[in-house]
Amino acid sequence: MSEDTRRDARALLALLEQQAVERLFLPFVYLQHLAEAASSGLRPPPCSTSSPPASN
Repeated sequence: MSEDTRRDARALLALLEQQAVERLFLPFVYLQHLAEAASSGLRPPPCSTSSPPASN
């Protein structure tokens, strides 16, 4: 992951969704930053090119 992606909450949210990340270990402050970005409408729409995750 590039340094730019790590610093850009919107880009990081898109990457997490694209890679279907289910678990992420972050300092509380950065987790709060991502949560605020997602709830304030900065979250990008779901990727239409990716396939849905397989159900278990």
